[in-house]
Amino acid sequence: AATYAGLPRAGRAGAGEPDFDYLLGLAALESGEPARATVAFERVLAVAPQHLGARLDMARAHVALGQDGLAREALQTLRTMDPPPAAARAIQSYLEVLDRRADPTRWSAWVEAGMGYDTNANNSTSASSVFVPALGVAVNIGTSSTARKDLFAEARAGGDVRHEINPRVALVAGGEAGLRFYDDVDDLDTGDYGGYVGVETKHGRDVVGARFRYGRTRLDYDPYRDIVALELTWRRPLSAQTQLVSFAQHSALRYQQPADKPNDSNLLLFGTGVQHALDAAGRTLLSIG
Repeated sequence: AATYAGLPRAGRAGAGEPDFDYLLGLAALESGEPARATVAFERVLAVAPQHLGARLDMARAHVALGQDGLAREALQTLRTMDPPPAAARAIQSYLEVLDRRADPTRWSAWVEAGMGYDTNANNSTSASSVFVPALGVAVNIGTSSTARKDLFAEARAGGDVRHEINPRVALVAGGEAGLRFYDDVDDLDTGDYGGYVGVETKHGRDVVGARFRYGRTRLDYDPYRDIVALELTWRRPLSAQTQLVSFAQHSALRYQQPADKPNDSNLLLFGTGVQHALDAAGRTLLSIG
């Protein structure tokens, strides 16, 4: 962004030169200014219409601006220009993004399974006794209240759906469920299920969302704990493949068995981080938060 901020002043002398205009457009695009990037790329293509880099990055700018028709036209033109393999893969990735965006309703689903060994399945102390100062003696702890080790197997599945009402507003919903089974300590078998509904809105470069989430955990097939949560999220693109993500979440944890009621609690979380896509289609993300 700092580099781009300094370029327009120098641009009075450099504007009209393809190499300079291409770097100016690229700096604008990476600084989250796709509209200004298109102006620079247009100057490049007016002088050098076979400039593959300018055509590809012009398509990227159109994608960022939501101008999918122009982006698709530019990418299809690029395909006819015999691009090198790396550029061809990037073109295909962007066309796949446009295909997904063409449908106002998109969904995804996933499943996973695994097995392992839990050294403390019941989240308890490994000590066999504790010293009670008020009594001045050590009290033995029953084996059911100390750490229990066991093999387990688990499976999870989930999915989500997104429907765009218009370019600025989208409805979202999803859910997931999972099971964990232990070999010996089967009284600790757990299951959980839940889901969410929400809305996302675009305000210029910013995307703001709100979700209502509900989840239930069952322990040994009996209701154990419910979670009701309200989530607020905010995303802002920092470049074509990098975005800032922040959130706030308020959760109410309510235990279902009378003996566990003293553990009822409320939890308030705040967080922020950065996500960077390692490929043009955004299939692989690096996140820091």
